[in-house]
Amino acid sequence: MIWPIAKTAFRNRGKFVEDFSLARLQAVFGRDSVFPNVRIPRVKGKDEIDTLVLFGDRAIVVQAKSKRLTLEARKGNDNLIRDDFKKSVQDSYDQALACAKALVTPNQTLVANDGSRITVPENLKEIYPFCVVSDHYPALSFQAQQFLNFETTTIIQPPFVLDIFTLDTMAEMLDTPFYFLSYVNRRTGYQEKLFAGHELTVLSYHLKRNLWFDKKYSLVQLGDDVTADLDVAMLVRREGRPGESTPDGILTRLKHTRVGEIVRDIESRPHPGTINLGFALLKLSENTAVNLSSAIDALARRSSIDHDHHDLTAPDTSVRFGISLDFPWIYEERMEGILSEMPRTGLTMDMTSPDGRARKIGRNEPCPCGSGRKYKKCCLL
Repeated sequence: MIWPIAKTAFRNRGKFVEDFSLARLQAVFGRDSVFPNVRIPRVKGKDEIDTLVLFGDRAIVVQAKSKRLTLEARKGNDNLIRDDFKKSVQDSYDQALACAKALVTPNQTLVANDGSRITVPENLKEIYPFCVVSDHYPALSFQAQQFLNFETTTIIQPPFVLDIFTLDTMAEMLDTPFYFLSYVNRRTGYQEKLFAGHELTVLSYHLKRNLWFDKKYSLVQLGDDVTADLDVAMLVRREGRPGESTPDGILTRLKHTRVGEIVRDIESRPHPGTINLGFALLKLSENTAVNLSSAIDALARRSSIDHDHHDLTAPDTSVRFGISLDFPWIYEERMEGILSEMPRTGLTMDMTSPDGRARKIGRNEPCPCGSGRKYKKCCLL
């Protein structure tokens, strides 16, 4: 009776990983953007996506596995480690890759769990393969770097190998699509450069300092002590312990800035033309985001006063639509000539005096936008 019991436990564990991954991703992206057990009839053999996430022109393909490390592999048997890794991660990734390729194949048919058809955006910009495993063990990240064979394209990104505990914490802390995908984009981009004992260490670093490393660094290693703030935050959220529920960092510093409002506005109505802008804003440093917020507010005030367009057109501070232009830059002499003849803007502001005549605002006069600062230190910039 041992074997049937073990087989049932293995099957139930696999279903739990799939169901749990689905629930956590739906909490971030919403039920309408996350699809379970998606079938791709034209892909033979590996024709099912455990969970598919579609957000604007981005997609996540999740393949969940419940294969555990055997006892001998845990003791360090190299051959068994490689064999267990293949069954738990490599096979999962191979299936995710096949499905990702199908997503960018023209006229591909995707069938949802209820039999309905799923419409995939025509021009997906990025697809992220997720390999989610049921067990936590510190060597997972290292093994993925050493053993995993993967391929990338301009659309299909490097794989993200993680356990369900990491996915749970990511969904808890990065609980909006932009913040979640922004982290995934940078984390997978440092696949071969970043070393850490556990994925939660990398996540904790990102929450505090915005995951970014200069290209001059070929290798970065993070110590486990980086995770302390994240550990405290999760204890506060899950067990009601005293402390800060959100680590001081990217989730707190932009919250009350104009940039933060724009990100939330874009996120509420995801459109391919504005998604790239949202991701770019999340990559800004705190000082840059604060300065940009002040500039946007100043331009909005100027537009409300003179009803004119400025360098950054901002008649109001909400995002209504966007256009994304993606093509190689080519120098055009004719265009350079046209731009060189354009008048400079922002030098003076025409206002109307009490007698109805137009006048120019002096550099040292109070700014008419009402900020309380001198004109040269405010809207003249």
